[in-house]
Amino acid sequence: MAEDAEEFERQLQLEKEEQYKQDQGYTYTDPNDGTVYEWDTEKQAWFPKVDEDFLAAYQANYGVNTDEESVKTYYEQYAAQLAAEQPKLENSDSEEDDDEEDDDDEEDENPEGAKKAEEQEQKKEAGEGQKAKGAQKRKADEGWFEIDDTKNTNVYVSGLPLDITPKEFEELMQKCGVIMFDEEKQENKIKLYLDHHGNIKGDGRCCYLKRESVALAIQIMDESELRGNKIHIELAKFEMKGDFKPLPKKKKPKKKKKKKNFQEKLLDWRPEKKFHQRKRNEQVVIIKHLFHPEEFEEDAMIINEIKDDLQSECSKFGDVKKVLVFDVSFGRCFTK
Repeated sequence: MAEDAEEFERQLQLEKEEQYKQDQGYTYTDPNDGTVYEWDTEKQAWFPKVDEDFLAAYQANYGVNTDEESVKTYYEQYAAQLAAEQPKLENSDSEEDDDEEDDDDEEDENPEGAKKAEEQEQKKEAGEGQKAKGAQKRKADEGWFEIDDTKNTNVYVSGLPLDITPKEFEELMQKCGVIMFDEEKQENKIKLYLDHHGNIKGDGRCCYLKRESVALAIQIMDESELRGNKIHIELAKFEMKGDFKPLPKKKKPKKKKKKKNFQEKLLDWRPEKKFHQRKRNEQVVIIKHLFHPEEFEEDAMIINEIKDDLQSECSKFGDVKKVLVFDVSFGRCFTK
């Protein structure tokens, strides 16, 4: 009984201590500076305990700044700034008023003159704008035919025999590289110039696919002879003729992509497919009425015999890659 009474008293004492901790909160004193910390159960962290002693120490170290003092200081700063800006504002307002009065007096004295002056000023600005646009347009027209030498793949050939044909000229220029293909005209970009009577003048132009072909043509065929005529080859230059002003058209992205793919195809080193190679659908043979589906009900292994016999017979006409037998299609077979 005595032990039970002691245990009961101990439990009461522990309950009182726990209740005191909950009421007062957990506290901890820092041994270094003596600051008292308080445990916050909601935030689960230690915070300095704010009491009268803490406030007194804080005010002694950092001073006190009340709301009235802060408002008074702000008002004094605002009043001083306003007093400094006031003379500037008065001077600017007086100057604007004087300018407006002068303008009003001039307009009242001669309203028609002011109107004419305004119209002349507008016309002058419009004329200057049109001149600037015209100058920009002339510059664009003059530079339309200019091509960067690093991207120019055209060569001008002179000194050709007068009896040369377009096919012979094309074969001659193909010795130095692939000629550009014109998708719109469906022909290579090569041309022999004619006179006003329609006769060959002895000069022409060739557009290569790559810039390297230009240097090769100048190196190999320049100053060479063809049927007694000395050929001269140089980088082609385009110049404006007369008042002709063509409008350049923007190429569509699809056409650019198609042209690029076509050029890559021309430069591809893979061998071309044989002309007599048949299409895939032309290599498949369908044979019908070889058997009846009821035959497989009696013996299911007969399908292997039909497949072997069919492959051996078809091998007499060529190589057989695959044989397919369909047991539910009334004797239909596929061979490839």
